[in-house]
Amino acid sequence: MLHYIINSSIIWLAFLMLYEFFLRKESFHQINRIYLLVTLSVGLILPTISLKQVFPEQGSSNFYPSNRVVEMKNTYIMDPVARISDPISNSNHLIEIGLWAIYLIGITIGILMLFKEMHVLFRLFKNGKKSHESGCIIIETQLTHCPFSIFNYIFIKSKDDFNHSEWHLILAHEREHVRQYHSLDNIFLIVFRILFWFNPLSHIYFRKLRIVHEFQADQIGANNIHVYGSFLIDLNLLQGAPTLTHSFNDSPIKTRIAMLTQSHSTRIKLLKYFAGIPLLVLLVIFCTQTSFSGGTGSALGKVRFQNNLIEYGEFKIIPFQNRESMNQQNSMFLTVSIPDSLPVYDPANGQLLRMEKVLVEKVPVKINNQVIYGNESHFLIPKFETDYSSPVLQSARYLDEYLFVNLKNELSKLEDGRYELRLNNLVIDDKGKIAFFDQAAIEPYLSPDDKELIYRNELRQSLQKRLLDILQGPIQFKPAMKNGKPVNVRFHLEGFLISVKNHEVKLVERPGC
Repeated sequence: MLHYIINSSIIWLAFLMLYEFFLRKESFHQINRIYLLVTLSVGLILPTISLKQVFPEQGSSNFYPSNRVVEMKNTYIMDPVARISDPISNSNHLIEIGLWAIYLIGITIGILMLFKEMHVLFRLFKNGKKSHESGCIIIETQLTHCPFSIFNYIFIKSKDDFNHSEWHLILAHEREHVRQYHSLDNIFLIVFRILFWFNPLSHIYFRKLRIVHEFQADQIGANNIHVYGSFLIDLNLLQGAPTLTHSFNDSPIKTRIAMLTQSHSTRIKLLKYFAGIPLLVLLVIFCTQTSFSGGTGSALGKVRFQNNLIEYGEFKIIPFQNRESMNQQNSMFLTVSIPDSLPVYDPANGQLLRMEKVLVEKVPVKINNQVIYGNESHFLIPKFETDYSSPVLQSARYLDEYLFVNLKNELSKLEDGRYELRLNNLVIDDKGKIAFFDQAAIEPYLSPDDKELIYRNELRQSLQKRLLDILQGPIQFKPAMKNGKPVNVRFHLEGFLISVKNHEVKLVERPGC
């Protein structure tokens, strides 16, 4: 959430600065209106987009080494009601609750103020004298205030307060607001301000767009600027109107008169708006969910999953045939480093065939800047293995069993054959919750002699959705422990094979007990 707020604020600030220094004084009011609405929407949407999803990495593969040793041993599921936490986690949780409470209080106040204004407008409408003119509904309230409008409803004290020319100016001005659908912009901006009440940029956007609305409506007085300007000054002394409406004396009068007297911008100045294109490209690079913004991406090995920031690290994979020699070196020397390349020998005569580059795999190593522990044997030689107690639970049910039981109905719909469930880089945090996983899928498991299975797309999607619903549901682990403290750990659930025959399913191979 914090990254979203930061990125959206950067986007809004950048576009507002471009508007303030290059576009604000131009008389292209409709373009300025569109610019403000579009850039406001870009700031809302862009931080939620992942470039990795829009432009998938080429050459990426879901292949995992055949010698992977699965670390799901002694991994059990906890009943949803069982919770274990530590004092530090509770403290952080309380801070988070407090911040959300403050945010919701701010939204509540904003909604109450909005309802208050709506109530005032309803009373004015109910008690006022109503008439129709030029497609608008005129409400004479008999109260002292400046003329204002919302949609095609115009509120004034009384028509008798204005002569014919003044009333014509008011009606033409408010009808322009109606014609331009300014009230729709206004409602959108008010909702936006309520949701982002804590962000000063939301209030700046609100004021900027309201001024543009008045510039557009003021164009009806362009033919007689002196009379129209004098009338604006006279009405400026009257009481204002609710923010839901457009008031005749809204926005700085001096600015509006200056804009009326200004000569129209030349077409060549439209080129200024193209400056937004390179700015948008930069913001896409730095403010979408990329590695630069702390979101999904691989350049810096970071991904954002729900509310967690996961940092990846690279581990060299020790081939099975080299593990014995590496262990011997470990017993002889104080320190052992894994080389970038390892020799490959001819098993017949023992001669060196070639040097083969060591495979490197990325796995989660940090969650919210806290260490994620792992003891995958294909990464580590015994000296460097991390010792901790695996997450266990009162019900003593293995994760693969739990998933199998909950997916059994959907699995029984599959065609005869064998299927594999892959759940990679599963991270269980120190509160016993699933904090991250980067692949969850059920796919046909085919040997070279197996025939191709018919796997209907709708069934694939149904299984995928059900699997994600389970993983994101109330699964609760008892946290892994290290030195008496709960720790974050990662697992790989592979080798989970399911056999289907005549729509009967069974778990034929498990990733370890």
